[in-house]
Order: sequence, then C-alpha cells, then structure tokens
Amino acid sequence: SSDAAIQTATQTLIFGAGMSYKGMLPALEQYFPEFAELFERIASPQIRNMGTIGGNVANASPIGDLPPILLALDANIHIRHCDGNSDSSDQPFVDEILPLSEFFLDYKKTKLRAGSYVVAIHIPLLQDNQHLFIHKISKRYEDDISACLVAVRLSLSADSTMIKNAKIGLGGMAAVPLLVENCQQALIGQPFKVASFEQAAKALPLDVSPMTDVRASREYRLHVVQRLLIKCGKQLIKGAQTESA
Repeated sequence: SSDAAIQTATQTLIFGAGMSYKGMLPALEQYFPEFAELFERIASPQIRNMGTIGGNVANASPIGDLPPILLALDANIHIRHCDGNSDSSDQPFVDEILPLSEFFLDYKKTKLRAGSYVVAIHIPLLQDNQHLFIHKISKRYEDDISACLVAVRLSLSADSTMIKNAKIGLGGMAAVPLLVENCQQALIGQPFKVASFEQAAKALPLDVSPMTDVRASREYRLHVVQRLLIKCGKQLIKGAQTESA
C-alpha cells in the first residue's frame, strides 16, 4: 500500500510500505516537522520520488536514514508472511505487528523470511510533553550517506522539571540501526538540566562500539554522537525557556 492514514483510537500515523519519501512529506510536515526537515538531506529529488519507507526499512542498511528516527519514535512494523505456514487454509498468510526495535537482527538480517513482505509502518504521534530532535552527520551536507545519524525523542514531566522517558536511535554506529539502552536509562528520572545529558552521553561506549571506515573513525563517531546528545538537551532547554519567557 502507498497510503497514509491516522488511526485515531491509538493516535498513530500509518504509512503503507509503498509510500514514497515525497508522498510521506505532507503528513510528516503536519505531525513530525523535525522529521520532515531532514528530507532535503536524504538522497536526491529523483530518489525521493521513487524510494519508499518500506524499502528503506526492509533493506536494513545500518546507515539508512529512516530507521533510527522510526526507532526513536517507537514505531511498529506490520509484516505479512506468505510462506505457507498459516494454520488456516482460509487464510494463506500470517500478519505480524512488532516493535521496529525487534525487526533488525544482524547486519542485513531481519524478521523477514522467504515469502514475507512489509505492509506498513505505524508511528505513534507525539504527545504534548514529547519532543523530537534529529541530527545527521555526513561529509556533504546534502545528497550524501550518513557517517552517523542521531534521533532523540524526549518525554518531560508535566511541570517540565524531569525527564520521564527517552528514546535514542542511532544509525551508522553498528551493524544495525539501534536504540542505545544505557544512554536512555541514564536520562530517565533525571532533572531537566544539561548535566543530565552530559552524564548520559558518557554511557554511549556501553551501548555501541562503532567501526572506522571511509566516512569516519570510531573515535570521531563516538565523540560526535556524545556531543549531539548533549546538543539535543541544550536545544530542548532553550526551547522550554523561550516558551516560558
């Protein structure tokens, strides 16, 4: 499917797997403007007209631009298995909806098997106390492969004094796009201060040990992602101060 829809009961944005980057843009501009802003830096106009969300996710590239963001947004993936293993002859397929974080198993290895395909991606809409930040690092600013990509979704307490939850998706840092569990846990329950982000960034080596390649060294990747995590905190604090001024 190449459709987009809002599931109002669960406040979820659903993209059919065949939805092109260009087709996604109007919905992203409305519900996830930070996500939409990145699109100018993804590939070229020709590719954005043809490339799809399902293809980008199923390709399972560790440097794909969409998966780290979808991971940070707690997206689910809808898979259909048509391999003849259904228990019912009336239904020759089995549908499975699972967290995207469970989809990527190893380098270029996913939960897809022979006869499986991606049906849709389900993205929960941001709540009033949630904020999204995305930073892509590449040698060329536009139309270039990421050396690393950081996506952070932060949930604040009602009085904006504490970090209630954090989801941090990384690309270009491991064999698969991933959530950094130790960094996330280091933020949860912490005061809404830059020091909390500085402390959480120190946990990054516990979550990931990136490789050195033609795009960046291991040391650079670790350092830049740590600085970007702190930058996200500073951006959020600055935004909160601006709103309260």
